Amino acid sequence: MAFIKSDSIYAGLSGKVGDLIFCKSKKGTIVRRSPKNNPNLIATPGQEENRKRFTMANKFLLTAAHVLKMGAVENEEIEVQKKNRSAIRKSIVGGVYPHLFIDFSKVILTKGKMSLPDKLNIKLEAQSLQVIWPRKKVNKKSELVIACYSAIQNSWITKLIKFKKDEKSHQFTIPNSFHDGFECYAFLRDVNRQAVSNSKYFGGFQCLV
Repeated sequence: MAFIKSDSIYAGLSGKVGDLIFCKSKKGTIVRRSPKNNPNLIATPGQEENRKRFTMANKFLLTAAHVLKMGAVENEEIEVQKKNRSAIRKSIVGGVYPHLFIDFSKVILTKGKMSLPDKLNIKLEAQSLQVIWPRKKVNKKSELVIACYSAIQNSWITKLIKFKKDEKSHQFTIPNSFHDGFECYAFLRDVNRQAVSNSKYFGGFQCLV
């Protein structure tokens, strides 16, 4: 048995992943190895579905660990972070068992009181992603995080955009490994990491070559 550090991506987990069992206690999250399987014990269809959903959600969240950290507010209560991660796990797996999938439109990377610019627009031009915002309505003490996920590569790329005077757009090249398709998200954060906005899903993109 071992305790999980409060700032770990595993903090707040409850359930089984592989041969590890996570559970919550007053002292934090505890992890232990599951007992050897009883060959005579057969999981019910409901139990099997819950395990599959839990495992699928956690595998996805593990790939997004560094993105979640980019959206974490400094000195935010650990319990708040746990609740946010728990909410993500419960909402992102769609489909009817056994045909489950990650519903990218329901992925919420951040939750906060800041607001993204109303007319923020993200579009793909050839192999470059163009981000456009209304120049007069941007808080210069904030910065924009663009996060893109490739299901094929099972990985993320992120771009941190610092708003500059008289600038209303930014463009960056999508790596070749993401050309076959990726999902795009954006959120705003305070430059001092004291606040963040809700993340927004901008849809899936595919580079035409």
